[in-house]
Amino acid sequence: MTAAATTPAPRDDNIRLGILYMMGAVFLFSIRNAIGKWLAQSYPMPMLVFFRSFVALLPAHIIVMRAGGPRIEQAYRWIPAFAGTTPERAYRLLRGLRHLFDVGRIF
Repeated sequence: MTAAATTPAPRDDNIRLGILYMMGAVFLFSIRNAIGKWLAQSYPMPMLVFFRSFVALLPAHIIVMRAGGPRIEQAYRWIPAFAGTTPERAYRLLRGLRHLFDVGRIF
């Protein structure tokens, strides 16, 4: 092997940008927490949880569409939930729906 073949590719690390992202995330989570506590005084908690989750669908949708749309499952076959035969997938879907029902009973 030559020296060029064993040299790792240069990394494009931007530490200041990473720190800025972390500070922005902490700030946004703090604001979200403060708004949630303020709204909890006048709205029931299940309503707040529902709308918080519903609003989170927009950025999740954008991320999924930028990653290739609904066909993203094909790129992640190594994840156990996506592997296996059709009956196994159906079983996992039912198990996930049961979990959703159980969590919903809490509220």
